[in-house]
Amino acid sequence: MLTSRVVRAGLVLPWLVLYGYLLWRTVQRAPGKRLASRVESLLHVREPALFLDSARAVVFASWLFCIPDPSSLKETLARDLPIASPIGIFGFLPMSSVPLWTVDVATWSYRVAIVLGILGFFVRSGALVAAVSHIFLWSLQFSFGYSVHNHVVPMILLALALSPVASPTIVQYFRARSAGTPLAEVGSYPAYVVESVRFALVAVYVQAGLEKLVHSGLRYFNGVTLQTHFLWGLERITPAANWPLWFLGAAAVVTVAWECSFGFAHYHPRARLYLTVSALIFHEIVRRGMSIDPFGFLEAGVLFFIPPAELPLLWKGKGAPRTTPDSPPPLRRPLLAGVLVLCLLQWAPFFVRRGVYPFLSFSLFSGSYSGGEIQPRMAKIHYRVSPTSPWVQVDETKTLAMHTIAFSEFLTSRYASFYFEHLSLPHYAQRFAHEDHREEHCQWLLSQVRQHLTDQATSLSVTLDYYVVGNTEQHRVSLYECNLPAP
Repeated sequence: MLTSRVVRAGLVLPWLVLYGYLLWRTVQRAPGKRLASRVESLLHVREPALFLDSARAVVFASWLFCIPDPSSLKETLARDLPIASPIGIFGFLPMSSVPLWTVDVATWSYRVAIVLGILGFFVRSGALVAAVSHIFLWSLQFSFGYSVHNHVVPMILLALALSPVASPTIVQYFRARSAGTPLAEVGSYPAYVVESVRFALVAVYVQAGLEKLVHSGLRYFNGVTLQTHFLWGLERITPAANWPLWFLGAAAVVTVAWECSFGFAHYHPRARLYLTVSALIFHEIVRRGMSIDPFGFLEAGVLFFIPPAELPLLWKGKGAPRTTPDSPPPLRRPLLAGVLVLCLLQWAPFFVRRGVYPFLSFSLFSGSYSGGEIQPRMAKIHYRVSPTSPWVQVDETKTLAMHTIAFSEFLTSRYASFYFEHLSLPHYAQRFAHEDHREEHCQWLLSQVRQHLTDQATSLSVTLDYYVVGNTEQHRVSLYECNLPAP
C-alpha cells in the first residue's frame, strides 16, 4: 500500500505541477501578447558576465582535480578484472582495447581546459574538451569504481560550451578596473545560459528527492529506511541509527522536501542563498559522516547559485541585474536548440526507468526497507598462508586498485545472493544474482593476492559485514573460501 503506484504518483505529481506552474508564471510575466513572443523576450534577457564568471573561476579551480587519479586508473586498466562491471560504451568495448596513453592525454586535456576556463580564455571550446575528457575518464573509472552524480560536471561544461557569446578574459577585467569602468559592463551572457548551468545542479537535487518518492513511496519515511542508511555509513554516523524511529522518519521527510524544493533557486534570489548554504552543510555532513567524498564536485558546483560578485545583492534579496537590449542580436537557434536538448537529456530518463539515477549512478539511497532484509555493509577478502595460520585482511585499494565501496558491492552481488534469501542490493548489481562464478572469481582474487601482495597465500576467504534491517547490531559471515589448486 505504501509503495503502490497511486501513492508514488500522488507524491511526485504535485512537485511536477508546482514547477510547471512556476515556469508558466514566469513566461506569463514576460512582455509580449502571445506565448511565442513572451518566450522570445525571455531568451533575449541578458545578465552581466561578471557574476557567472566569478562563480566559474571558483568552481573550476575546485574542479581542477575532480578526475580519477591517472596512475591508479592506468594500473587498473592494465589488469584483467573479471569482477568489473563496464559502464557506458565500455559495456560494448573490451577494457583492454583502451590504450593507457589515452588516460594521460585526457587528464592533461581536462586540466589545461579548466585552467584556461578559470582565466576566461577559450571557455567554450575548452569546456567542450573538458566535458569529453571528463566523460571518458570517469566512464573508465565507473567501470571499476564508485558513482554519485558525476554527470553534473560535463552537463555544466556542455551548457557553457553552447553559449552564443564568448566569455570576457581576465585581461579584459583587469583593463576595465584600471580604466575605472564598472566590471559589470565588460560583457554579458544571455540569461538562459546562466540558468542552464544552474539547471544541471537543480536536476541533481530535485531528481534525488523525486527518485526516493518514485522508488519507495511513503515507506521511505518509516524511520527504518533512514536508520539502515546510517548503518551503511562510517562509524561517525552509525550512532544516529539508534535515534527514535519517529525522529528518523521526520528527518527523512525534511530531507526529501528539501531536495525536491531545490528548484525554487531558479525563481527566488533569497532562496538561492538559503538553499546553497544548506547544501554546503548537507554535503559536509555526508562527507564527514558517510565518507562520500565524490560529492566534493557537487558541493563546489552549487556556488554557481551564489557567485562571489552577487553575494551582496543576494543578501538583500536581490539577484544580478538583468536587462533586455533595445536592439537584441538575433537568436542563434542551433545553439539554443542544443541547450534545450541538453536540459531534456537530464530529465528524459527519469520517466523511463525505475530506481536508478539517470546518469551513471546507483539507487542505494533511494531504496526503502520494511524490516528483516539483509543490508550489506562491507565485503572483504582475507588470505592465509597455511590451514593453521590466522586470516589477514587485504586492502583492495592497494592490492587490486579498486574502490573500497565498489569492490564491496561487486563481491556482495557475486557471493551474498547465494547465502541470503532477502538480500538488499543496488539495482545494477541484481543481474548477477543467478550467475554462479564464485570459484572462478575466488581463484582469480587469490592469484591477484599472490601476485601483488604475497606469494605465500594459499587460501582466500570472502567475508561480509551486514545488518538485519530493523536491528542495529552488526554481523559478520564467511561467504566463500577457496584454496590454491594442488600442483
